[in-house]
Amino acid sequence: MKYSRPIFILLGAAALVYMISDYGLVQLGKDIETVGAGGTVLLVLTFIPTLLCYAAAWSLLTEWEMPLAFKNMWRMTRMMAGSIAWNNLTPFLKVGGEPAKVFMLGAYVGRRKALMSTIIYNVIHLLATLAAFVIVAFLLPALYPLNDFMTWASVGIGTLGTLVFVLICFFPFLWKKVFYHRFHALLERFDLQKSMIRFRWATRKSNQFFKRHYVRVIAAFSFEVFARFIEGLTFYLAFYLLRNPISMATSAFLDVGRTLVDTIFFFVPYQVGSREQGVQILLSDVFNHGTQGFLTAVFLYRFVEIAWVLIGYIFWVRSRSSRISNT
Repeated sequence: MKYSRPIFILLGAAALVYMISDYGLVQLGKDIETVGAGGTVLLVLTFIPTLLCYAAAWSLLTEWEMPLAFKNMWRMTRMMAGSIAWNNLTPFLKVGGEPAKVFMLGAYVGRRKALMSTIIYNVIHLLATLAAFVIVAFLLPALYPLNDFMTWASVGIGTLGTLVFVLICFFPFLWKKVFYHRFHALLERFDLQKSMIRFRWATRKSNQFFKRHYVRVIAAFSFEVFARFIEGLTFYLAFYLLRNPISMATSAFLDVGRTLVDTIFFFVPYQVGSREQGVQILLSDVFNHGTQGFLTAVFLYRFVEIAWVLIGYIFWVRSRSSRISNT
């Protein structure tokens, strides 16, 4: 496993180089010229609705009285952007954003409550992602003329996703036990006594939060599911600017499919090559849409991610500066 990461980077890069050569550098340049600077700015802005949904969900899962008030929403939006930036800066497992959440939110509600909120948010985020996979998997055969293999694959993914969703929701002891012992062992290994105390407290309080604030939990879950689909705005605008438009429904389903591909190939840093290939297969074999402009669209999607890494990092630095100045 020592050399696995460089190997995956090389394999992904080789696949990407092959796709670029097959697509054509000249065509790629023409596509980018067609989109223009103004279109690129608009593409960056398409992530804002998704970011607001994430922020609203996280705010609802935090113990303060008015989670959707403007002041709290502005705080959560900035902190969510910062945590997403750190997740994208740690591409192998995308774990950098979770400690960042605890660090930033701790300045407002205390470290323990921030840890509790982050644990709850991650559970809801996981459930919402699973729900999006299931919804799309079962809708695809009804809305698109899939071949037999794709139909069975779609139904299989939907069935498996439903099973995992049910296990997490109705048999929580199965995952809570694994989750608790893994983190507890990690903290114990590094002799982090204070962290262990905080973690035990946060785990216990998380269970109480689900029971006490179930309306908030359902609302947060709804925001998270909606976010999974509204993120397709980036693909929608990208293909529109490339003069190869696809419907908003296809864009939303394409982005959920892109998320599934990224999840499956999580071990490939930045999903280099795997994302591009996945989008091409989805367009041609699932949505029966031409692949014209697909590579440019994925590159533009990556550019949007990079832009928000920079924006989020700026928010993170400002958050640290204000925290230091207040101490």
